[in-house]
Amino acid sequence: MKTCVILNFILALLASLSIVTLSAAAENSADDYVKRGLAEAGDAKLDEAIADYSAAIELDPKLVAAYYNRGNAKMEKDDQQGAIADFNVALKLDPGYRAAQLDRGLARTKMRNWAGALVDFQRCFPLTKGGTDYPHLFTWLIHARLGQTEVANDELSAYLTTRGNLPPNDWYFKVAGHLLGSVTETDLLAAATSADAKRDRSQHCEAWFYAGMKRLLSGDRKTAADYFQKCVETGEKDFLEYYFAQSELKALEKAPNAEEMRQP
Repeated sequence: MKTCVILNFILALLASLSIVTLSAAAENSADDYVKRGLAEAGDAKLDEAIADYSAAIELDPKLVAAYYNRGNAKMEKDDQQGAIADFNVALKLDPGYRAAQLDRGLARTKMRNWAGALVDFQRCFPLTKGGTDYPHLFTWLIHARLGQTEVANDELSAYLTTRGNLPPNDWYFKVAGHLLGSVTETDLLAAATSADAKRDRSQHCEAWFYAGMKRLLSGDRKTAADYFQKCVETGEKDFLEYYFAQSELKALEKAPNAEEMRQP
């Protein structure tokens, strides 16, 4: 009799634990996992973030944000192939997802897949409402490093004419002008200075990167590396230029000569 009582008690306890477990699981929706993953990624807990994004995908296999953010976490872990695979799914589910298109271009750039990156950045043109400024700068960089300087200059110049009349102090005009050779490095860096601390950091992040790329393309790898380091030191992780600079620094450490930097 005692054995039956104990057995029934154990069964009841197990049943209640199962109910609690199922209830807790039900409380975590796919969106909840994504939100937790974003918080973990912000704290550099990338493995935990990836696990939560994966849990979100198990609950909702069509949740674009889960694939996109998991792709970004994988990219930060230097798993570019895994990141591209996730961006591919995100773009299949939402072909107009500009952020996924841009970040797939970044992952391909890190892999030195210039042709693939070029396609991604060019596809951002029709996806961007209110201007396609920076994808045009990115395509200029790829054309230039492939030795297609004339194509790079023609395309960027043509875009600037469609953008309308720009005031001389327009920041984008300064950056584009530097790539095209009409704005000096000194003028670009001077224009990056702002009384607003946030704007000053963000504009210097961009200025150091683009000035570094011009130096790199001219064969001045030492100064380019210095500028890329300054870009990274701004800590502006919301800007693709920050990640491009990181990638270029890594490539400069590996590449034995400047010519390898131009290989498609």
